[in-house]
Amino acid sequence: MPLKSKTTLLQAITLAGGFTPLAARNKIVVFRLGNDGQGLTKIKASFDDIVLRDGMDQNVELKPGDQIVVPSETMVVIPRR
Repeated sequence: MPLKSKTTLLQAITLAGGFTPLAARNKIVVFRLGNDGQGLTKIKASFDDIVLRDGMDQNVELKPGDQIVVPSETMVVIPRR
């Protein structure tokens, strides 16, 4: 969805209608192209960290071309030890 003004991650999620009941809201990822248009940066964020803890640094200001992914809880894989 096109954004017309400065927009943070949480504002974008709200504009998109919020989370679905199955959303893994603490496993948010923003994919961002590098400054030279090359490479991809992965910015991880947690809704609970942003809202309930001191994680405002995770509420990034979005840039043109950013892609936000909020996986389903059923897609989250817990690594084995």
